[in-house]
Amino acid sequence: RAWRHEGHNFDEVYDQIDISDISKNSDNMVTAAVRHVLMNSFSSLVDIFVHYARPRQSQGMEAEGSELAVSMKQLATFVRTCRLSNENCSFFEIQRACVRPGLLLPQQEDEWSLGIYDADFRLPEFLEALIRIANLKNFGLSATCDQFNKLIHTQILPYATGDDEDRIREMTQEVKVQAVFFHQRNGLKKFFSKRMKLEKPAGARSISLKEFVDCLKASEQLDDELTPAAVKEIWLATLSFDVRPDLIGEDDTTLEVSLSEFEEIITRCVLQKSKVAEENLSNQTDLFIKRFLRSNP
Repeated sequence: RAWRHEGHNFDEVYDQIDISDISKNSDNMVTAAVRHVLMNSFSSLVDIFVHYARPRQSQGMEAEGSELAVSMKQLATFVRTCRLSNENCSFFEIQRACVRPGLLLPQQEDEWSLGIYDADFRLPEFLEALIRIANLKNFGLSATCDQFNKLIHTQILPYATGDDEDRIREMTQEVKVQAVFFHQRNGLKKFFSKRMKLEKPAGARSISLKEFVDCLKASEQLDDELTPAAVKEIWLATLSFDVRPDLIGEDDTTLEVSLSEFEEIITRCVLQKSKVAEENLSNQTDLFIKRFLRSNP
């Protein structure tokens, strides 16, 4: 009998998962063990997927009737809620681990097309990402099935449906604000990709706090409210793990952020700078981004 939950057939979903690159030295028994772990928790993981997923967007808006998917913003919330990242494993690093290596960056797209850094996940891709995150986290276990089982039962099932109570983060995800980011997406992606250093051996491989402060200076957007100290607080509030403020300076070059986290940082800066009313946030965000990108090509 085919195992189904919420209209999803387990065998059909599993057939779309490919972890051959992380199980290449494993025998069929280990791969079968991963399948068994996933099947045992399939119903719960589908429910968690539905909890975070949204209809895929078109023109920056949710398209009615479109397939459900977990965007990078929702994945960041999932990672934060399940406490999957820390000072040794940023969300940026988790993003890189989420996909098959060949899909990390598209080869034929424009130079600022960021592939996985701006992707979203259907159910099979979301479940595959969980297996890959488990392999990244390792937990001191050698078998992928054991890693995956521990991730599910110690970090995902106990925490995944908890609430993110950050009101400012809720505001950054309002439909009108997200529409602004959709229309400014090419410029932001080009800016972000120019500052990515994927092969850097240490330190931030995306834009750092110091680089961002320097860009705000270049665009003359720092003032008595949006100071370098305030930008540091915003940076730390956005990260998906806690960092002691006294350990980080305003010239930090170690803490990296993802594209979705960078967009949240921008919105928090707008709120800090102008104390805007919620109904004006989208307009002020649009003006802020245009000025920022004009001064930082």
